[in-house]
Amino acid sequence: MSLICRVAIDQIVRKIDKDYDYYLPDHMAGSLQPGMRVLVPFGQANLLKKAIVLSISEGVQKPGLKGIVRVLDQQPMLSAVHLKLACWMAEQYFITRYQAVHSMIPRGLDYQVNELFALNPDCRQCPDQYNALVAYMQEAGKPVRRSEFPPELKKLCLSAYRDGILIEEIRSIRNIGDLKEKRIRLAVPVSEAELYLSELAPRFEKQRDLLSLFLDEPVLSAKDALYYAGCGPSTVKTLCRKGLLEVFSEAKERIPYRGMKRAESRAEIHLEAEQLEAYQEIRAAAGREGTHLLFGVTGSGKTHVFMRLIDDMEAAGKSVLMLVPEIALTPQMLSRFYLRYGDCVCVLHSGLSIGEKADEWKKIQTGRAKIIVGTRSAVFAPMLRPGLIIMDEEHEASYKSETSPRFHARDIARFLSHHWQIPLLLASATPSVESYFQAERGRYFLHTLTQRYHKAALPEVRLIDMKQEPLAEGSKIFSEELQRALSQTFQNSEQAILFLNRRGMHSVVGCASCGAVAKCPSCGIALTYHKPNDRLMCHYCGYSIKRFAKCPECGSVHIKMLGLGTQYVEQELQTLFPEIRILRMDMDTVDSYLSYGEMLSSFREGGYHVMLGTQMVAKGLDFPEVTLVGVLQADMSLYADDFRANERTFNLLTQVCGRSGRSGKAGKAVIQTYCPDHPVIALSKEQDYHQFYRQEIAFRKLAGYPPFCDILLICAEAYTQRTAMEGITKIYRFFQEKSTAEYGDIPLRLLSPVVPHVGMLRGRYRMQMLIKCKNSSRLRQLIRAGMEQELPGGLQVTYNINPIQYF
Repeated sequence: MSLICRVAIDQIVRKIDKDYDYYLPDHMAGSLQPGMRVLVPFGQANLLKKAIVLSISEGVQKPGLKGIVRVLDQQPMLSAVHLKLACWMAEQYFITRYQAVHSMIPRGLDYQVNELFALNPDCRQCPDQYNALVAYMQEAGKPVRRSEFPPELKKLCLSAYRDGILIEEIRSIRNIGDLKEKRIRLAVPVSEAELYLSELAPRFEKQRDLLSLFLDEPVLSAKDALYYAGCGPSTVKTLCRKGLLEVFSEAKERIPYRGMKRAESRAEIHLEAEQLEAYQEIRAAAGREGTHLLFGVTGSGKTHVFMRLIDDMEAAGKSVLMLVPEIALTPQMLSRFYLRYGDCVCVLHSGLSIGEKADEWKKIQTGRAKIIVGTRSAVFAPMLRPGLIIMDEEHEASYKSETSPRFHARDIARFLSHHWQIPLLLASATPSVESYFQAERGRYFLHTLTQRYHKAALPEVRLIDMKQEPLAEGSKIFSEELQRALSQTFQNSEQAILFLNRRGMHSVVGCASCGAVAKCPSCGIALTYHKPNDRLMCHYCGYSIKRFAKCPECGSVHIKMLGLGTQYVEQELQTLFPEIRILRMDMDTVDSYLSYGEMLSSFREGGYHVMLGTQMVAKGLDFPEVTLVGVLQADMSLYADDFRANERTFNLLTQVCGRSGRSGKAGKAVIQTYCPDHPVIALSKEQDYHQFYRQEIAFRKLAGYPPFCDILLICAEAYTQRTAMEGITKIYRFFQEKSTAEYGDIPLRLLSPVVPHVGMLRGRYRMQMLIKCKNSSRLRQLIRAGMEQELPGGLQVTYNINPIQYF
């Protein structure tokens, strides 16, 4: 009997993605476990490929069964639950299982595998057919990668390897290694070092100063030793030659949040009646699968409930995953958690370097970090003893990935909750319609917080009808009332937040004479003018051109700039209030994770009077001195070509207004709109989620939108418009035919192919179609059949179930 390993292979197409068996050589027995990565020969050419071991069992080694070549990991990278998750994701999101594995393991812990060939020094005779190959290898003078051989020699190198003319060398290199710190230690007993110092001549002062450091501290970093002794590397080398000191390297973690402080003692968290009831109900569900929805108005103290639950989990030795929707929210949550829990907190998000993310992942895997704060991808964190998953601001669109694999973090969290038998806590002041619908039907446990913490009042919300309200003198965007409110806020030494969901200076630049508009040649959308670099830029692909003074089409000098962004608002605000300091937060000013943290800390400490930004300032932030929120152009998202436009607008307005008056001071919000009578705007003013939900769920039931169905978005892209059109038409006809034939049992409603809002992206023409359906195994079987049909060359097709973006 032999040990047979069942593996999933990397870099293969979906059609052949299945279980593959390999035998485990005797010398590897005991070193391999499921969840570890290996190298295996694959296909007729025996190409070396990475694979992950799904299971190991005893069995008969059949003739021709290939063996595992090398074990890459020293310990499992994925647990049994995560291996099941990879298989589930492959079935749900139309990817291979190893693609799912890639999404779980940080890129820094991946391996680059090189297969090289060299001339066999023991080969004495070489057949004439290999003369050209041998000449090529002799000229190269070193091992050659298989991919580097000329086309006419590639096949020859494999037969030469089989005939013993060439030998194979495999090099597997991790994408990024451990961070090493050079350290110095005493190599002899202290008494011997003291004796040497007593006999050392006075002229060797630097040796004396350096060696003396190690009498009290036997190990120091090389950097510190040289600094405190005031010497150079040559002094270290001298003492090493004499056998007194020893230089070595030690692994050092990359810490992305240095400088954070931990409190000397934990403050008691006081929960009010509603909070206490929610906490007790969720706490009672510990150790059981279940999804809980914590619905609380803005400022109701949901984070206090989180922290009491985390206290309990930490005391029980369990791990907690705390998900936040955006990097902008991680510094605030991380600093709060680190202050309370210290080094057992870690962070995972896309703003970390490859090395930082790899080190944080290893801290979780080894159990040194038990409280994980992170964005969407942190849902794959390899927690050792999971106890609770929390998704804050669960309604946020950023929890859904719009690139492959197109997963929603909530779905992954529910899978893990089921297999780990732990609670999943969703929290929001504006729950997604789908989540609240599930809570109403009893599938989620609902916990409600109707009052702000410490009985603080919700902010007074004023709707400003911009059709009637005069603008402030010298302003194109601020109403007189908003200007007065800002002036009063600054006089009171308080802070304000201004929200405009459009960055840049002007969103459209065109010619007033011929009507031509500056557009991106690769995406076909209007370019946005950015003043700091004086360029017109595409926000989709990054294309940019210098601002022109004359129209490229007709030569006219009458150039108009329309549509106002955050850069324009910043300029106008500085003109209206020259003495104030403005913090602008958008994709143009925040270029790293550290920038977020530094900006938020500076604002909290009073370094700025106003925070102006896009939707990154609209949710989750808590500043005690903010007593005014101003919303500019509140109607911007109301008429988007998306059935979620009402929900998105209500959520944004409710969330951003909730940033005001959170510390007991009276808060105010001013919403500037051209549609004050629109039901969504009016309900946002009242912050009446229940009434909004009743209206929205009635509309979705009538129109047939989620949660009453699922939506499959199929998008076809090609470098020619004709290819994209032919491809989407063929796909449409396939689903049309199959839905009336062998898949007639599946409820489907096909919508005809259309050109999306962004009809060209990065030089590729786009067509798309929607199918209203029910996400089931039969539907996914139909989709996989559609993916295998022959389509025009150069066509790229994506299948996305329940997308967030429809552009």
